[in-house]
Formats: sequence, structure tokens, C-alpha cells
Amino acid sequence: MAKNVDTDADQDSLSASRAFADYKVKVFLDANVVLEGKPLAGLPWEDIDPEGPILALLTPQVLSEVDSKKRDGRLARIARSFNQLIASVALGGPPVVLREASPRVALALATCNRIDWDQYDDLDPDDGDSRVVAEILHARDLASEEKLLVSQDIKPLAFATRHGIGAFRITDTWLRSPEPSPQDKTIQRLQHRVRELEVTEPELEVEITFGTSDPVTLYRVADLSPDEREAIKRKILGKNRKPSQSRQTGAFGISSPLMDYNYDSSLDRRYATYRDTTLPAFMNAYERKIERLYNQIPFTVRIANVGHVRADKFVAAIESSEGWLHHKFVFVPPQGPPSPSPRSSLDYLQRGINPIHVPSRVGRHEVEFVEGKDRTPLIVVNCEDFRHGQEWVFNGVFALDAHQDAPASIIARVTASNLHGAVEAKATIAKHIEIVGVFDLINTETLRVERDLLMQDVLDRAIESESYRSIEFDKGDDDDD
Repeated sequence: MAKNVDTDADQDSLSASRAFADYKVKVFLDANVVLEGKPLAGLPWEDIDPEGPILALLTPQVLSEVDSKKRDGRLARIARSFNQLIASVALGGPPVVLREASPRVALALATCNRIDWDQYDDLDPDDGDSRVVAEILHARDLASEEKLLVSQDIKPLAFATRHGIGAFRITDTWLRSPEPSPQDKTIQRLQHRVRELEVTEPELEVEITFGTSDPVTLYRVADLSPDEREAIKRKILGKNRKPSQSRQTGAFGISSPLMDYNYDSSLDRRYATYRDTTLPAFMNAYERKIERLYNQIPFTVRIANVGHVRADKFVAAIESSEGWLHHKFVFVPPQGPPSPSPRSSLDYLQRGINPIHVPSRVGRHEVEFVEGKDRTPLIVVNCEDFRHGQEWVFNGVFALDAHQDAPASIIARVTASNLHGAVEAKATIAKHIEIVGVFDLINTETLRVERDLLMQDVLDRAIESESYRSIEFDKGDDDDD
């Protein structure tokens, strides 16, 4: 019986030897080629031999390593697919042809003799790489010079070279693209979620621009001396004397309100307030008023819905880092606030009639100011239905602070009920501060401006058109500094 078994084994070995002889090149694949490489049929086998044919063999240790990955989360699919590929060979079938040409490649299993580990001082039976090399050394039906180990790892290749086995280290072109890490998978999932949300969200654009050079030159005005302040005050009073008025009398020198309707009995009181309160308050802040006159710049905020979904309950907040924002250029007259003029009785009559003001109804698609707009660091607007393709542009004025050297900025933040998060834009402008005296900017005699303002174009257009709707005049009755 034993003799028959040996005879069968010899016949199987002879059959395998003849089958192996049909292949010019015989290579042994390490497990990492199967698990980390591209599909076997698509590997660049021509790197080993462009003509072939090539027989790719797998030792028992390699089969065991691949099989152990059947439940691995990353490699399970590859391990199971390979087991299906090699199953017919394992059951006694012929080599599996991976590709027919360029070069032709087939896959088979190596049969190995029992290993005498005592003859190898450098190979450890408990080490997977050592077992692969030892099994190649004991592979039947192949001459030693025909054996070539193909691997990505240096360690088994070094063992193979040391024991007279050929070594071929695969390049990156043999490997699959790296699997994404758990963090990368999370990012990809979130990106996919964002793309899904974008289909149902408005796509908003926000843009902020300044209408001046960067950096902008600002004037920091040095304090006036008491004598200079008093001299300017006298000049202003000299240009704003109390208007004269006379009473109208009827017969017998008797006056009555009906006949004397051009006489303003409140003028004396109002002029005294102007002289003793309004003008002194204006003069106390004269340097800051002149700074404010010169240090305003234009800016534009543009918000557009460029997507295909409307923005519901759209809200935009525009905020400055310093100073204030306004919808008009505030002109501070260096000649001071004008003195009060006489009022007629008809003026009082008209002032006493308060017409009923009915605010206009704001449409669903119209943008409405709900906070700020007048000398404020924050402006808020909203719109019930900001349609796709709709655009809102706000042309405003930014009053910069010449006593802060840091760059100034405006931030616009837009939200909507059907928008996750917010869309923001920020514009920053650097400053070049020039320290000057009042009379470097204002004519000593006329108290008129000597240098062009940053808002000079707006002022010139208003004067030319005789329309001052874009300008607000500082009346001197409040102090915004």
C-alpha cells in the first residue's frame, strides 16, 4: 500500500514538473501582492518578463495569510474573491489562466516538502516571512535558479536573496490606491451630506468693497490751543449773528399776532441756546468733527442669490470694527452749525399739523432695514423671500477712527431659515495716519476745507446737481464722538 502511495506521489510530481516546464518564468507571490496589489489579471507582469509565459505560485503559508483576512473589515472582500479564484486549483484542477498574452500568466499552488528547520539558523518557523522563504526553498519540481519571490516587503526579499532565491520588489504601480482612513471616510460622508443639502439650500454670494485706495490716508487732528479755539468760535459767531426782526403794528401802535405773523418771539431764546450751548458743544469737539469730515470712506455690500433655491427669511448683518456705518455722507461744516432763523406764525401752524404717516408695506421679495442704518456699528436687514437670481446692493459710508492704528474692517454675515450655517464676507483696509493741525485742513480766514475729502466726489456731484439727498448735514446739536 505504501509503495502505491509513493508511486502516485511520484507520478503527481512528474506531471507537475512537466506542467511547470511549459512556463518560462516561475514566480512565488507573497501575500501582500494578493492583498495590497491590484487585481492579479491587471498587474504589470511585463515588469518581470515581457514575453512570458509566467507561472505565479502560492505556498501554503501565503494561502494561510490570505485566508486569515476573510473577516478583516478592509481586506475581507479581496481575500474571499481570491479564494474563489484559486478554489479549482486547490481541488486538483489545472492552473488558472489570469491573462492570455503580453505576457501570458497562470496561477497555481506550490507543493512543498517537509522543512527541517534545524538547518536554518536565520529562519524562524513562527515567523511568517521565514516560513514563506523556507517553503519556496522546499517547493517541488523547480530548480533553485528558477525560483523568484515577488513581494513588496524588504524582509522576505532579504531572506530569499540570502538563500539563493531570486527577488523582485514590486513598485507602487502594482498596488491599489490606498484605502481612505476612518477620518477620510468621515470627511467623505460629510461632504456627500453637504452636497445633498446644497440641492435644497440657497447659494448666496456676499461681497464687500471699499471705494478708496488701500491703505487709506486718515488725518489725526492735534488739539487746538484755548486761544485758537476761541478765535474760531468768534469767527463762527461773526458769521452767524442773530437776525434782526421788527414788529408790525396797526392803528394806534397796537400789534396783534394776526398782523405780526412774521415776528418770532422765540428767536431770542433759541439764539441764546445756540450761542451758549450748541456752539460751545460744537467747539469742544471741533478737532473730532474735522476728523470725521475727512475720515469717511464709501463702501458697498453686495448680496446675491446665485443658486436655484430661494432664501427664506433672509437676514443680513453688516458690522464695523470701529467708528460707524451710515447710508449717507455726513458733512460737518467747518464754519459751525448755522444760527437759528426767525419763524413765522405760519411755520408754527404748519409744524402743529401732524399728518398721519402710514408706512408703506414691504413686499415679500423686498429687503427691509430693521436695525441701524444711521451712524451705527451694526446694520441689519431682512427679506421674507430672497428669490434666486435676486441681488441686493447697499452703498454706505464708513467713518474710520484715526486714533486706532489697526486696520479697519467690515463683516457681512447672511443667514436664512433654509440655510445651514451662514455665509460671511470680510473686507479690511489698512490705514496711513497723518498727524495734522486744524489749520492744515481748514482755511484760517474762511474756515473752508483746504484739502479734498475722501468723499469729495459725492460732495461735488451734490453741488453740481443741487441735490443733497446723498448728504446729511451735521447740525451741531448732537455729539457723535
